[in-house]
Amino acid sequence: MHQALVDAFAELRVATVLMHAIVPRGCELICEYFAIDSDVFFSWEHIFDTTDELIRSLGEEPGTHRVKVLPPRFDFFAYQA
Repeated sequence: MHQALVDAFAELRVATVLMHAIVPRGCELICEYFAIDSDVFFSWEHIFDTTDELIRSLGEEPGTHRVKVLPPRFDFFAYQA
């Protein structure tokens, strides 16, 4: 289960970077909920980094990074005025 979550995060991050030009606000919300600096999250320099490498680039130890709590049934891409 642990490896599945690590892989899912990596896939979501790459997909989010690719979608950022099309749906910027939704992608920025994903970044906000992962609590990662957007300059690092959306950087092509980090696109192939593992989750642990990405967290280390923030100056944190892997396994200690805290994310923002996601409410049930939250839609990152719903229209928000």
